[in-house]
Amino acid sequence: MNRTYLKFALLLTALILPALSIAQPAPAPMPMPMPAPAPMPKFALPPLLPEVPATVGDVKIDGKKINTAVAKEYKNMLASISQQFARIPAQSHGAAKKYFQGQIDKMPYSYLKGEVFLKLQSQYIKRNKITCTDKEYADFVATIKTRLPQGMTLETALKEQGMSLADFRDFVAWETYAKVQLSPEKAKAFIKANPTYFDGTKRSSSHILIACDALAATTIQKAIIAQLAKIGADIEAKKTTFGAEAAKYSVCPSGVTAKGSLGDIVCLGAQNRMVPTFSYGTFQCKLGGVITPIRTNFGFHLIQAGKEIPAPTAAAPDKAQAAAAEQTNIQSAQQLLGTLLQNKIFDQALGSCPIAYAPTVQAKMDKDAAEKQKQADQMRTMAKARAAAEAKAKAIEAIAEAEAKAVKDAEAKKLVETLKKAEAKDATKAAPEAAAKAAEAPAKK
Repeated sequence: MNRTYLKFALLLTALILPALSIAQPAPAPMPMPMPAPAPMPKFALPPLLPEVPATVGDVKIDGKKINTAVAKEYKNMLASISQQFARIPAQSHGAAKKYFQGQIDKMPYSYLKGEVFLKLQSQYIKRNKITCTDKEYADFVATIKTRLPQGMTLETALKEQGMSLADFRDFVAWETYAKVQLSPEKAKAFIKANPTYFDGTKRSSSHILIACDALAATTIQKAIIAQLAKIGADIEAKKTTFGAEAAKYSVCPSGVTAKGSLGDIVCLGAQNRMVPTFSYGTFQCKLGGVITPIRTNFGFHLIQAGKEIPAPTAAAPDKAQAAAAEQTNIQSAQQLLGTLLQNKIFDQALGSCPIAYAPTVQAKMDKDAAEKQKQADQMRTMAKARAAAEAKAKAIEAIAEAEAKAVKDAEAKKLVETLKKAEAKDATKAAPEAAAKAAEAPAKK
């Protein structure tokens, strides 16, 4: 579920999916009778959130409203699980039950994070005075109404999803604003202002990643940012090395396998293989220096940019190739601009809109974070072991090559000595003959 537009996604799900399911053709009759499916196991109810599970600035999140929405969604989810269980082999039911129960247990917290984001978004809209005209709102509403079941009003549909008209107007205002900010014209202007981001220019990039949810409590986010800032300051002061700190702190496997190095990367465009905000951060960094904090969906990064490799000279593309490349660059720029815009919403939690969770909720999030850290540590351990095994294999190969070379050198040396001995023997044998010939020469005269 897209947390960014959780409520609206729920609205569309509730209104559109039932119609789609009705339109599906009836299943073909089975050629032979099938055994009756095993009964679906019982699932525990989703956890209940406290009355105020979180605050965003001075705004309190309504836990009761979330619990009501989750209870309704829980019933829908059970119906879906029932259909899926009928297709799951009996021997997999235990694992399936564990998986589905895990999804059920996450529901309240997914809804809560959606609410937290919407509050941050609402504050951003207000602080930046983002609005939509009456015509823009009316056009958007007209489009939505065409998707409502016959006889249902927009007010009723929104009420069922716990969404007020004011919330919906904010959503429309944001959609209108984002459409302009991420327009092809904006993307083209960005490309024109930053040509090296798209022409294939590369930079060597290393990073230290500390995992952090974008909607984590403000105290947690600030602690991680301060930790990375301290690491960066120590690196620049030569108190430590980037590789040492990456091996110690980065949750990315590159920390233990490559001292944090990710190799040479481009910024944006068709060749980009990184999250846009990460590669953008690399190109924002001073060569040889470090930059932090760079926020991505993985957490916060401390980035070090090494050398820069100019774009290679290439033959001019034909019109079709040029058009395709331009479209790819526009989409890449739009993706970056969209992520940077979203990060502005998240970054409010570091200042004007601090996020705080109720103790029981924070305890659950801490537990989830610890589990993710455990998984990251396991991946790092596996990566380290794999790197050690590869290094050992290379060392054995190098020793074998050295031994083979030593054998060849010894054989060559022996051959040279044999040839020298043969030459010396031939020279010894030829010396008397030469002396005899020299003695005969005066006698002939």
